[in-house]
Amino acid sequence: MNAIELLKADHEKVKQLLADISETTERAVKKREELLNKIKMELSIHTTIEEEDFYPAFKEAGAKDELKMYYEALEEHRAVESLVLPDLLNTEPGSVEFSGRIKVMKELLERKRSINPALQRDQ
Repeated sequence: MNAIELLKADHEKVKQLLADISETTERAVKKREELLNKIKMELSIHTTIEEEDFYPAFKEAGAKDELKMYYEALEEHRAVESLVLPDLLNTEPGSVEFSGRIKVMKELLERKRSINPALQRDQ
């Protein structure tokens, strides 16, 4: 498995965990806590792979459009790491607010998929 395939597989794992947690109800507090811990761990791995292995090469090889995508991706990571994930970790898993925050995280992850075709093209 090459690096892009590894990153895609990890992306799908995070996506599935977010889908799983989205399907839980406010009563499934323990399940939500377990899934949230897995999401946190997988996001950490995923972010490290992207920021250390892919984004620097992408930045150096890219033209203006790729450079813009590079900075957008970094900002998305910052938003998740600094705002969305900490807020989610401090939100009661049995609350409706938790569900809303999970939805935002899922949408950010879907947005990130737009950088993958450009990464593949450059590899």
